[in-house]
Amino acid sequence: MARISENDELGTTNHPIRLVRRRHRRVEQEDIDRAIAERTEAREDQEPEPLGVFVIPDDRMSPAVSGGIAGFAGGLAALGSVHALAPAALARPVLAVAEARGVDLAVSFGVAYVTAAAVGALVGGTFAVVTRYLRRWGPLLLWALVFFVSLATLLLALSSAYGRGAGPALSGPILAASAAFAVVVSFSLPIRRRR
Repeated sequence: MARISENDELGTTNHPIRLVRRRHRRVEQEDIDRAIAERTEAREDQEPEPLGVFVIPDDRMSPAVSGGIAGFAGGLAALGSVHALAPAALARPVLAVAEARGVDLAVSFGVAYVTAAAVGALVGGTFAVVTRYLRRWGPLLLWALVFFVSLATLLLALSSAYGRGAGPALSGPILAASAAFAVVVSFSLPIRRRR
């Protein structure tokens, strides 16, 4: 093994600097058997934890369930905010779908709200699972606002560049809707936490 002394170039002490790591000691089968026996004796009194469960003990429910609940409400809030801010711009496509399907306008709006709530539940559940380790509401709210408003901006830019786009009448309400969705989805943490 090549050794260099700190005395030669680096300093005045005589402690060698190892350039190659030392090999670990050889583990015998008896050592492995003894370690397994000790671990099984220590675990005999404990009940095994089910695999795949990610619920933290001080939580009421899993992040996916709480995120789904908050996302359901967030989808309703998002579409409601677009409907409140730009009723004419939202009514035109919903009216066109109602005429094409031969249903009443109220049924078409109902289907739109249920669809928005279902998509919001899926997105909210996914967001809550991804952010399950954020345990404070302030940082979660900030991250949700940054993420969802940025995502809405990106989707609006892509839709106007490569498609027909949402148009200037709906761009502002869609960004407001994404902020409303972010605020409501961030409440998945208080829904999930026990305290």
